[in-house]
Amino acid sequence: MPKLDHPFHGKRASGRFGDMLVYGSWRGIPYVRIYRKPKMKESARLRRLNDLFRQQTRRWAKLSEKERLAWSAFTALLGAKGTPLSVFTKYSTLALDAGFPEPVFPPRMKK
Repeated sequence: MPKLDHPFHGKRASGRFGDMLVYGSWRGIPYVRIYRKPKMKESARLRRLNDLFRQQTRRWAKLSEKERLAWSAFTALLGAKGTPLSVFTKYSTLALDAGFPEPVFPPRMKK
C-alpha cells in the first residue's frame, strides 16, 4: 500500500469518502484504500450488544466520582490493560446480556 502524505492540504483525513475511498492511519502512518462493502450481515444479537454498549457508555457518564474511583481501583487490581470505562462496559454488558441486573459498583475480588 503506498504511503500517503497530507491528503487534504495538510489536514489528516479519516473515514469513508463516498462509496469509493477510506482514509485512515495505522500506527501513525496515514493511508487510503478502496472501500469494500462489509460481507458480514448484522444479526439481532449483535444489534442488541451494540445497544448495550451504547447504554453503558452513557451510564458511565452519569456515575459519581466515588463510583468511577471504585472502577479505577478494580481495573488496577485486575491488572487490566484497558481503561476503567472499558472494564465497566465489559462487566455491565456481560451482566445485562446474561439477564442479571446492572452492576453499580465493581464486583469484589475473591481472596
